[in-house]
Amino acid sequence: MQCRGGSTTACMASPLPLGLHRRNFWVAGSEAAIYIASLQLVGPMTMIPFLFKRVGIASHWLGLFTISALIMAVGTPLGSAIAGGRAWKKSFCVRTGFFQRLPFILVPIGAMFWFDRPVTLLLLLAVAWALSSFAAGCASPIYNVVITNGTRETSWGRLMSTRHVLGAVLGFGLTGFVWCVNRAVPPPSNYIVLGWTGFGLLYVSLYVFTRFREVPIRQELVRDTGGLLGTVREIRSIWREDARVRWFVFGRILRSFGYVLGTYMTAVAIVRCALTDKDMWIPVLAFSVARVLTGSVAGWFIDRFGAKPALVLSALLISGGSLMIMSVRSIPSFLAVVGVCSLAGSLLMNGLPTMAVKMTSRDRVPAYLSTLSLASAPGVMLVALLGMFLVWRTGYEVVFWLSSAGTLVAAAVLYVKLPHIKHAPDA
Repeated sequence: MQCRGGSTTACMASPLPLGLHRRNFWVAGSEAAIYIASLQLVGPMTMIPFLFKRVGIASHWLGLFTISALIMAVGTPLGSAIAGGRAWKKSFCVRTGFFQRLPFILVPIGAMFWFDRPVTLLLLLAVAWALSSFAAGCASPIYNVVITNGTRETSWGRLMSTRHVLGAVLGFGLTGFVWCVNRAVPPPSNYIVLGWTGFGLLYVSLYVFTRFREVPIRQELVRDTGGLLGTVREIRSIWREDARVRWFVFGRILRSFGYVLGTYMTAVAIVRCALTDKDMWIPVLAFSVARVLTGSVAGWFIDRFGAKPALVLSALLISGGSLMIMSVRSIPSFLAVVGVCSLAGSLLMNGLPTMAVKMTSRDRVPAYLSTLSLASAPGVMLVALLGMFLVWRTGYEVVFWLSSAGTLVAAAVLYVKLPHIKHAPDA
C-alpha cells in the first residue's frame, strides 16, 4: 500500500512498521514543537501581558484570550462532518492549518498601526485568537486521528509530551532572541519584530507537518458521517448514551477553574516582581525549562500509569499552584509556580487527548473529541467570564482561592467517575 508522502509500505499492517512509526513520531513532535514555540513567543502567557502593561490595557482583559480559545469547540463538529468519514485526512489538516495560522498576522500589524490605540489593539488581538481558534477546532479532532493512526499506541503518551519538550527546547533559542530584541529595539518595534517572527514560525510548523507520512484509516472503519447534521446527531447520541463522556465533561469544566492560574500568573509576576520589557525573557525561559522537564515526565507518566491518573494529578497540582501564586513576591517564587503549573498543564494537554482516543474506535474519535469540546465549552466559558469579573472587581486573591477549590473538586470527580482505560477498543 502507498503511504501518502512516503514510499510503499504495509501502512495498515499491525503493528505499524517501526521505521514509519519513528519517522512520524519525530515529524509530528517537531511540527507541534515549532507551533508551540511560536505561540509561546507571542502568546498571552509571555509577550501579551507585557504588551498590555506597555499600552495601558488592564490585566483582567487577558481572560478574553481564554474565552477566544474556547471558540474552537464550535468548529469541532464542522471538521468532523467534513473529514471524519475520510480514509485520508491529512490534506484537510494542511488546508485548515493554513487559514488557522493566518489571523496571527494581526499581532505584528496591530503593533505597527494601533500601538497607541489600546481598545483597537485589544479587539484585534481578541479577534485573531477567536478566528484562529475556530479553524483550530475544525482541524483538531481530525489532526489527532492522523497523528495517532500514524504512530504506535504504546507511544501515544510520549508523542503528546515530546511535542511540548521539543517546543521548550526551541524556546531556549527564542529566549536569547527575545533578550536581544528587547535590548536592541525600543517599543513598539520590539513587539513588531517578535510578532512577525512568531507568525513566520507558524508556517514553518505547517510545512513540517506536510512531511508526515499519513496512514489511512482501515477501510472497514471508513463510514459516511452524514454531513454536519449527521455529526450533530452522533454527538447528541454519544452524550446521551455514554455516561463516561458526561462525567468527563463535568470534570473538565471543574478543572477549567485552574485556567485562571495560567491566564493571570505572568501578569501577577509583572506587578509583584516589577518586571519590564527587558525582563520578558524570564517567563519565556522559565516556561521553556519547565516544559522540557515536565513534558518528559508527563509522557512517561501517561504511558506508565494511564491518562486518568494524569488528569487527576493535574487537577491536584493546579489546586496547589493556585495557592502558591498568592505568595509570589520574587522571581524564584514565580519560577516555582511556573514549574507546578507546567507539570499540571503537560499532564492535562497530553492526558486529555490520550484518554479521548482510547474511549472509542478510531472511526468515532473525531465525534468523541467534538462531543467533549462542544459540551464543555459553555461551562468553561462561564468560568472564564467569572474569572475576568472577579479580577476586575476584587483583584487576584478571590479568583485564585476559587481556582484552588474548583480544581480540588475536579480531581475528586475525575478520580471517582472517570474509567481507567489501558487500550483503545480497536488497538
